[in-house]
Amino acid sequence: MKRIIYMFIRGFGTVLRLVVNVNKMGKADNYTQTEKYEVIREKVVELNKAGKIKIEVHGKENLPEKSGYIIFSNHQSVFDILCLIESDPTPFSIVYKMEISNWIFFGNVMKCLNSIPINRKSKRQSIEAIRSVSKRVMNGANVLMFPEGTWSKIGNELLLFKSGSFKSAIWAKCPIVPVVLIDAYIPYQSHNTKEATVKVYYLKPLYYEDYIGLNSKELSEKIRNSMLRVTKK
Repeated sequence: MKRIIYMFIRGFGTVLRLVVNVNKMGKADNYTQTEKYEVIREKVVELNKAGKIKIEVHGKENLPEKSGYIIFSNHQSVFDILCLIESDPTPFSIVYKMEISNWIFFGNVMKCLNSIPINRKSKRQSIEAIRSVSKRVMNGANVLMFPEGTWSKIGNELLLFKSGSFKSAIWAKCPIVPVVLIDAYIPYQSHNTKEATVKVYYLKPLYYEDYIGLNSKELSEKIRNSMLRVTKK
């Protein structure tokens, strides 16, 4: 929390411009999703710098050249999304907890990114959200999902994955990009504002032929095991 306050104080001008831009783009119809993402990403890079968060990216060449894929990442803190946006110049939407929709700042940014709220307390709504992901991806969009479903409170260790989220990929028959965040919890949990380095590892994508025939549980285990090899280094 101390880092968030520090980031917003040092980057107050950036936050203000981001709020203005998000409100402006949200009310207009003449902005493409790419234009919206580029504006938000530019401000996110400035905010990370203001918060003394350095992003070290590995494996960016593993990102598919053609859009229409799902990114599955581990989840460590509120800074995860900021780190991933800075690391990836290609627009993506985010599957996020529905309650964030009511947060004035983050809720508006999520809407501007055309992101997808999910209510994990409602099985019906969760399935609808997962189907929405599939449809978006089949239409050429990229979507970020956090299969752990909540923040890990144990450093870089992975929680068990909620296998239902992987149905989105199976239904869309799309590429899957596993991503591992290392030390993304430090900026949030540390009680100081010293420079913190977050490592982002993009692993080799899995194409449909790599997981055809697997059910969602088997696929989630396959992806989790590939990510575990990074966290255990």
